[in-house]
Amino acid sequence: MKVLPSSSFTPARRGRGAILLAVSASLTTTNVHAQDNAETVEFAYPREMWDLKQNNYYNTNIPADRPFEYSEGGSRDWVSKCMHTKGKNQGVSSKGTWWASFKDGVPKLLSTMTIYSRTGWSGGGPRLDKACIRLQREGEGEPSGDASDDTCDLTLGTVGVSPGIHQVTVNEVVLGFKIISADPDNYLGFCGITIRGSVPGIPMAYTSPTASGIDASQPSYWSGSINYGADAGKETQPLEYTGGSVSWPSKCSLTAGGSSKDTWTAKFAKPTFIQVMKLWNRNTARNRLDFASVYLDGDMSTVFQELDGVWSAGGMAGGTGVFIGKKVSSITLKTKSSDGVISICGAQFFTSVPTIDVESMRKGSFGMVTSSLQPLMDVLTESEAAKMAFGITVAKTTSFMEKLNMYV
Repeated sequence: MKVLPSSSFTPARRGRGAILLAVSASLTTTNVHAQDNAETVEFAYPREMWDLKQNNYYNTNIPADRPFEYSEGGSRDWVSKCMHTKGKNQGVSSKGTWWASFKDGVPKLLSTMTIYSRTGWSGGGPRLDKACIRLQREGEGEPSGDASDDTCDLTLGTVGVSPGIHQVTVNEVVLGFKIISADPDNYLGFCGITIRGSVPGIPMAYTSPTASGIDASQPSYWSGSINYGADAGKETQPLEYTGGSVSWPSKCSLTAGGSSKDTWTAKFAKPTFIQVMKLWNRNTARNRLDFASVYLDGDMSTVFQELDGVWSAGGMAGGTGVFIGKKVSSITLKTKSSDGVISICGAQFFTSVPTIDVESMRKGSFGMVTSSLQPLMDVLTESEAAKMAFGITVAKTTSFMEKLNMYV
């Protein structure tokens, strides 16, 4: 059992497996990077990826996914953004639980979590303080057990009502996890959660649409009485962001707003495998990216995922990571802001890093499922840098690809 401190945040770290070259966009391992410019990129798993269950509901009108609706800095008082179980006062003798598992049944790396306690009652944080977290590993069913024994994988610290924020470091490949209350009255309640993973990625440098293969578009420009210059609100400005200020109008795009002027689109010269899209929010208009919808390849009838409010409202000094994990031609963001305005001050895109499990190869196989091989194909055929990482000339790559094709 590991007891977590009341605060502090530990960045994602690399795993201990025998990995030499970091073939996939897989979320199941951390890897040694195959290229010098590769980075470990953290992102938030969206609510669309999770099956969520709790053992009882204080109010059936409050669903188990309510904590995903929380925006950092907002109210954490009861009905507003909280999940909540019944307790002893309602005749419940078992501890409250909340179980999250990946819908696709595929284990993934869970790096860190931030969980926000409920405020607004005299009990304060105990309904989340000291809670037990049990991890659901590959081949296991729903985690079982109480919060009172010593078999918990993690135990939350004591943070109370203020700040009421639990920073959790996991860094394990899991199918899911369960939070079990340690509250003497059996209640479990919390009002916000961000669940993060991390993958290795190669940043796509932006110089110009022609040189980099990335461009951007939006349906309108902001216009006002103050002249901020010709580039104020320009759609490509977020692609030029390299750090520093995220205040208007230095590196921000900005639309005029309204129902038909509420999107920003990143376009690629050809279909490209994107691991993670990283966004920097505008510091004075954070709500314009909260819960924004993400669409792929111009299909505005299908929402790929929604951004979390927890990350985008927080200022995003390090950028909000949005996992894509697909080969795409374009990525579109559509605001849910009441004024229909979308404003982004930084956007960066990461392609996948080739990886090979050397230990599995020693046993006579690639040690990879079919779905893990396709990103390798994408990278080797589209990135000269990835070909060089394998130490294979372009001419030899064709023969290598033919051999790999039998597995795809």
